[in-house]
Amino acid sequence: MQSPDFSAWLTAQLPIWMDRPLRATDQTAADRINEAENRLGTPAPLALKALYGTAGEITMLMQSFQRFLPPEHWRLEAGKLVFLEENQGVCEWACDGNGAVWQGIDNGDGSGWYAESLALQDFLKVVL
Repeated sequence: MQSPDFSAWLTAQLPIWMDRPLRATDQTAADRINEAENRLGTPAPLALKALYGTAGEITMLMQSFQRFLPPEHWRLEAGKLVFLEENQGVCEWACDGNGAVWQGIDNGDGSGWYAESLALQDFLKVVL
């Protein structure tokens, strides 16, 4: 279950980290997220939508170490929405409709998905 205060946490925390207020240009446009959801045929979890809707265009946050994929590059794999790539391309992370996070490693047979111990919003806080 996604906490309703994740957006509030982002709105409070990110300006402190960046030493500047959030701007409208920091947000990924809602229509890009909606188009990705329509293309995939599934809604993105609320925490992921909150992150992109608040800070999805802040390059220093979204691309500085691990790389958050733009909504146009989101994809479904094994029923999970892939949204994050490890900085060396070794693994990637996905989430399911219940807010569980999975780490994917290409082992050649499609079975390389392993559950993370954190729920999506907590995982995002750690990655950020």
